[in-house]
Amino acid sequence: MERWPVPHTAAHDAATPHYPDRVLLVGVSVRMLAQSCARAGIGALALDWFADSDTAACSEHCEAVIRADALDFDRARLAALAERLAPAGSGVALIYGGGMDGRPDLLETLAQGRTLYGNAPDTVKRVKTPHRFFPLLDDLGIPYPPTQLAFSRPVNDPGEWLVKHRSGEGGTGISRFGAGQTVPLDCYLQRRLCGPGHSLLFLADGTDIAAIGFNRLMTTNHRDDRPLLFGGALTPAELTVEQRLAVHGHALALTRALRLVGLNSLDFIVREGRCHVLEINPRPSATLGLHDQAYPRGLIAAHIAACRGTLTRAAAEPRPPRGFRIVYADRDFAVPPGVAWPDWAADRPAAGTFIASGNPVCTVTATAPSVAELERQLFARQQLIRAPLML
Repeated sequence: MERWPVPHTAAHDAATPHYPDRVLLVGVSVRMLAQSCARAGIGALALDWFADSDTAACSEHCEAVIRADALDFDRARLAALAERLAPAGSGVALIYGGGMDGRPDLLETLAQGRTLYGNAPDTVKRVKTPHRFFPLLDDLGIPYPPTQLAFSRPVNDPGEWLVKHRSGEGGTGISRFGAGQTVPLDCYLQRRLCGPGHSLLFLADGTDIAAIGFNRLMTTNHRDDRPLLFGGALTPAELTVEQRLAVHGHALALTRALRLVGLNSLDFIVREGRCHVLEINPRPSATLGLHDQAYPRGLIAAHIAACRGTLTRAAAEPRPPRGFRIVYADRDFAVPPGVAWPDWAADRPAAGTFIASGNPVCTVTATAPSVAELERQLFARQQLIRAPLML
């Protein structure tokens, strides 16, 4: 079992800190953020692409803000709802999740007149601009896979290359590079390294960090055009002490260089024992749900405290392996009425919701005495979801 880390930073204040009464949550899926808010007694105003039933159940307001013709935010609707639910100057704070770091201009618009708990739009732009991020890694001496920012075909360099969109996340903007292919101006090339993908979830206050947990990231072979589509995560990750210390050092160096605050996630891949950084997600990541229970008031409360300059100590107690996997649709279908979602299913779509082939249906979760048993349970639960829906 992994023992939760006790950072060398300040312990959680014995007095109950003041949290905002309400926060506006914006992202592709904010279910985990809303559930963590509920643990801290913070009212959640949830705006995401899905408005799943379990998101609505723990939110004061929950509404979908996705375009009907594309997988993107309906920006006009999002802006109108944000102004109605959390008018600028009303005191309602803003916390963003996945999907917003690839749209820093939209984040900047939403942050105007609102207290932002998270990294500033300018920080997000720097992280998501390859011509700025990878030179920073060079300056800090942080290893990363061979990367080409010039738009030409790799020559005299064998190996498989990937085309990565600068604002992609969760593997949605990654494809294989083909001979003679033209690379779009908003993409870059990176060598694909064979090895397990991992992440470090951590809290930052601009100068220091508190490690929360190391995770193993899983991909899915669900779509040939998305070879590295995010499929789930589990913890603990099988890493050596030296590897953990190295990644901790990378996260600390990036925090000081970028003045990172709040929850962040550093993705990396292990190749021949060495950890190569892939990207940093400058906001709460999907692995939040694996570690939220280790914090008495949840990780969103710790996120807010870190943005205010206080790093929260995790409960130092052993916890069994835990993880989640995403179930993707193999065909177009509408969720039938009367689906009895099991307790271990999350991101539950409401009856009648149309789900296109290739899109996520729900998430299955599990806790087990060993990582091997955890993986077995996650696979079995995916099949239990697929069978009645004929996926």
